[in-house]
Amino acid sequence: MSLLLLSLLPANAAVVNIGPGDDIVTLTSSLGADDEVIIAAGTYEIDTTMVWSGEGTQNEPITIRGEGEVIIRQTGSGTVARISDAAFLTVSGLTFENSQESYDANRSTGLEIRNSTDIAVRNNHFRHLGGTGVYVGGSDGNATERVVVERNHIEDLRDGTGIYVGCNDVTCTVLDSEIANNWVHDVSGTLLYLAHGVQNTQVVDNVAYQGGSWGIQTQSTTFGDSNIIERNVVWSVSSGIRVAGPSEVRNNLVFLCEGYGILSQNNGRDEFSDAHISHNTVYGTGDWGIRLEAWQDRSGMVLANNAVANTTGLAFDADIAEIEDHGYISGNVFSGLVDELEPGTGTFVPGGGEADFMDASNWDFYPTSSSVLLDSGDPSGEAYIPSDDFNTAPRDGANPTVGAYEWVTEGNPGWAIREAFKERELGDIGGEEIGGCCNKDPEAAEAGMLLMPFLLLWGLRRREE
Repeated sequence: MSLLLLSLLPANAAVVNIGPGDDIVTLTSSLGADDEVIIAAGTYEIDTTMVWSGEGTQNEPITIRGEGEVIIRQTGSGTVARISDAAFLTVSGLTFENSQESYDANRSTGLEIRNSTDIAVRNNHFRHLGGTGVYVGGSDGNATERVVVERNHIEDLRDGTGIYVGCNDVTCTVLDSEIANNWVHDVSGTLLYLAHGVQNTQVVDNVAYQGGSWGIQTQSTTFGDSNIIERNVVWSVSSGIRVAGPSEVRNNLVFLCEGYGILSQNNGRDEFSDAHISHNTVYGTGDWGIRLEAWQDRSGMVLANNAVANTTGLAFDADIAEIEDHGYISGNVFSGLVDELEPGTGTFVPGGGEADFMDASNWDFYPTSSSVLLDSGDPSGEAYIPSDDFNTAPRDGANPTVGAYEWVTEGNPGWAIREAFKERELGDIGGEEIGGCCNKDPEAAEAGMLLMPFLLLWGLRRREE
């Protein structure tokens, strides 16, 4: 059995070294401030759920990490691991999976985070699971706060959601959290989901594709602060992004979806308001690129400076009775059929379709130097112009480029879309933090293609890293 070191560090903190053959469930079940659990490379099979609890502090956090390839394999029917009633705890460098028998028979979740605060889940691999990859929530009216789920690879989920945040019955709330830079694919359900009661949470810089339902969904905040859906790329899903609650939806790329690109729609709790949809790019969808529903008598609704390229397909749809005099629609560029809006009214201008992009067929949606998208955006504060773009390059607030990219040079200077983690090479250009505030102040702001056949949609050549 490997050595269990109870080093007398501050507050009697322990360094726990675990190796193959050790009882990993027991050795990780009782944790305290400044404890560090180091799991050696190997495969650890369990038939029950590991429960990680403990009260760390900001200066003395709890750490659970793997060294080398660490596989935790659930052979039973339960969740692989659960963080419960914990604070200041970090998990990194682990692979969570089901055995083949468990995968076939159970909807086992990889990792649950419940009733906890200040949790970080970074650089892990969730694969071959019968259910959801990562669940962040709680119960009994408790709040889970300040959870970071970052740079995790989530794949091969038989019957679940990639990352599920919140409780749809509002028995819990999730506040001030971040779902960032994850790589999520080959999931039966929604790839990234914010349930009712999730507030002030950022979903940013994620790569999400091959999903059986939505790429990203956001529900009501139960009258809390808006969520941020920004700089994500979504493709080859049933539909792209569903906006059903207060949110800033900006700088996202959505393409090659069987259904909608972006759908703005009332939620089941009828708490629909303050949906700000700006500077997104949508390409090659089987249904409407953007569709708006239930905007009538809703406050704070914005659709501005978005690009849709479905040249001979469906670009935009709404019931005019629901959008006329309700919300702010301006500065969009649409290629394809547009229902209920007329060009020349300021709501949109006709685009050039594929010609507006460097190489749409090879997933390069950066605008050309002659693109209609350049300098076509509405610069007013009501348009909710982001401070930066998909590449985190600064926006030109006076003459913004329409869509997810701001044109700054000939050719895309940032990350090329592919099946991999999104790299943020331009992260220091504008000196902006993730989810930086958009420009809402009017005074400050002043300074289609052929529809892809189903075979192409789902069998399109993948771009490997």
